[in-house]
Amino acid sequence: MTEERVLVVGCGFPQLGLLRAARDLGLYLIGVDANARAIGAPVCNEFREVSTHDIARITEVARDVRAQGITTCGSEIGLASTARAAQALGLPFYGDVATVDRCQAKDQMRAAYLRGGAPIPAFAVVTSLEEVESFVHTHGLPVVIKPSRGWGQRGVSKIEQASEVTPAFERARGASSTGVAVVEAFIEGREFSVNAYTAKGTTTVYSVTERIITHYPDPPGITFAEWFPAGLDREDEARAVEGAGLKPKLVMGSALNIKVTFPEDLALAELILKSMTVDGR
Repeated sequence: MTEERVLVVGCGFPQLGLLRAARDLGLYLIGVDANARAIGAPVCNEFREVSTHDIARITEVARDVRAQGITTCGSEIGLASTARAAQALGLPFYGDVATVDRCQAKDQMRAAYLRGGAPIPAFAVVTSLEEVESFVHTHGLPVVIKPSRGWGQRGVSKIEQASEVTPAFERARGASSTGVAVVEAFIEGREFSVNAYTAKGTTTVYSVTERIITHYPDPPGITFAEWFPAGLDREDEARAVEGAGLKPKLVMGSALNIKVTFPEDLALAELILKSMTVDGR
């Protein structure tokens, strides 16, 4: 049986789990990455030193190795390149170019939310300091300003004082690949993520987590931990799922469900497993 050949864009830490899972499935992997010593390179059957930015070369390699599929994960740059290469190759991919762009470009994303009726803070797409000042005058402080197209929270600022407006705008514009920024009203509160996957057109939620992020005056919004369970009651967690446009699925719980957090929890888990073994005889 001929192995199915899949090209994976990026072979760094973010793609390592994908590469290992694909190998476990028996796929023939061709990896591309600008770093010849990328940690995932040895996992691949073949490796080519190609930047994840270089759409033309990625497409060329895919044709050269007769790839039957192309994928990536964990990198916004890799995602944008892979979507475009898949389109050029006529290969299936989990996101078309227009959808990927809407998910990455903050101005397009906010406009899509608005069209879809999603609850979002007041925002404006800005290209000048005067437009930022006008937004602040209308909505007051604090506000958040960010590049319309950027990565890793670079150029993102929470503005609490009028003296911070000019430098924050310059940082956002400088970090934006388009020179465009987005300014929006700041909403106080905890931050949660609804995590899901889509397979064969069906989206399934597998967890709701609370994101632990950096705050003002540090670059805001950088996630350094996620809590699971999120600490929400079932009703609030269901509302979070519904807020993401999905339908929550409720299952019966059990008094035997425990969370192993500390070493001493393992003793309790062992007792539960032994009791289940006895009951199952």
